[in-house]
Amino acid sequence: MTPHGVVAPFCSGCEILIASPMKEPESEDPRAVIGLLDPSARAHITPSLLSFSAPWPRFLTMLENMGASFLITYVWEDIRRRFGH
Repeated sequence: MTPHGVVAPFCSGCEILIASPMKEPESEDPRAVIGLLDPSARAHITPSLLSFSAPWPRFLTMLENMGASFLITYVWEDIRRRFGH
């Protein structure tokens, strides 16, 4: 598995939400996709939001590794409180 498990390609809002995530499962090492960085798309979404799409195989790997990730640390709890959760 590559250490580059997430990609943030610069492309249109439509491509990043549909085409890019749909083609990742066909690759040898599917990556998650962060998107909505396109200035024309940003004008139509809440400024603090981005999109995140993960192909099913990548999502399952993320679930397997969750117990050893930042999600179980006190740092994450502090961040969650900052966002009101």
